[in-house]
Amino acid sequence: MSPEESAAVGAEDEFAPRQLKEAQELRALTHPVRLALLEVLSLEGPLTATEAGERIGESPTTCSFHLRQLAKYGFVEEAGGGGGRRRPWKLTRRGLSFSGEGDAEQSIAAKELSNLLMQRWLVRHDA
Repeated sequence: MSPEESAAVGAEDEFAPRQLKEAQELRALTHPVRLALLEVLSLEGPLTATEAGERIGESPTTCSFHLRQLAKYGFVEEAGGGGGRRRPWKLTRRGLSFSGEGDAEQSIAAKELSNLLMQRWLVRHDA
């Protein structure tokens, strides 16, 4: 494959949903604050922990912890451009895809994440 073809494939991959196949990745998302952070970053773009906390109703400390956990699994990264203690975060990819097929651990984690996502959806639509 030529360098140009490799670059084109890499650019396409940037916009493709992230395929979650590991139980660890799925479990990393089974927390309401982490899902809220991914959502607010998706809607508003790069935010600091303080800015994200204001939007989702959590403390900057809580958001900072969960952003670091999301970064550990590659869901977010530092956006740069911050000065001093100001550290904006951004999504690494938009969209997620997963299935319950796989080993038992992956299947359980996928079911937990699916249940949490469904609960969030129902709460929004019941309001």
